[in-house]
Amino acid sequence: MAIQQAFVAPSILSADFAHLADEAAAVAGSDWLHVDVMDNHYVPNLTLGLPVVKSLKAATGIPLDCHLMIENPQRWAVGYAEAGAVNVSFHAETTDDPIAIAKDLRAAGSMAGLAIDRDTAVEPYLSLLSYFDTVLIMTIKAGFGGQAFMPELLAKVRTIRQAIDLDDLSIRLEVDGGINADTSSKPLPRPVRTPSWPGPPCSAPPIPPKPSAASAPWPSARSSSLRSRMGTSAGSPLTLLLTPT
Repeated sequence: MAIQQAFVAPSILSADFAHLADEAAAVAGSDWLHVDVMDNHYVPNLTLGLPVVKSLKAATGIPLDCHLMIENPQRWAVGYAEAGAVNVSFHAETTDDPIAIAKDLRAAGSMAGLAIDRDTAVEPYLSLLSYFDTVLIMTIKAGFGGQAFMPELLAKVRTIRQAIDLDDLSIRLEVDGGINADTSSKPLPRPVRTPSWPGPPCSAPPIPPKPSAASAPWPSARSSSLRSRMGTSAGSPLTLLLTPT
């Protein structure tokens, strides 16, 4: 099995939307920049869309990881790939033909990602994994900040990782939601080595909590510090998302 690199991807949900270019510059050196796209339909919240992603792409060299929490991904997803996103993830719950969307995304030049929400079983999608480059497991309910990490959802992470490793697939596994200093003692079911922070081995890093005010800091130094301590290991590569919790 190939040696894989774990990633850290800060989310622009933590950023000042009035200064996105400056905020992206503050996390220069991050592996990916996680972009949560919410449409006020699939999830109740509304964040940003394709025009902002195009502008952000022109303003930063950090690869964009677009997480589409939207309806009709078959209509909209390819636009994000064409805009230059390195990875575009859409939710399994929003389409009857995830394979077709994955093929379209790859043809448009991006990686194809499958996102699986809190209440969705992963087992029906195990046979489809070979069509995807990334799988994002929500450890909260998609679309809402301020939620507590749900340790019982790590069973889904374990199931996906075992399926990836069983078939020796080249898929990056993403974990999204509620990961912070208080939940860092929860063991992640994977062989990828995590950063050397205080705490039990094989735990998630101390991701900063959700900003509670406009003055809350964008996790610039934190993300680069975590990334500098990341190691490599055999097994499914992991991306830890620095998202508000």
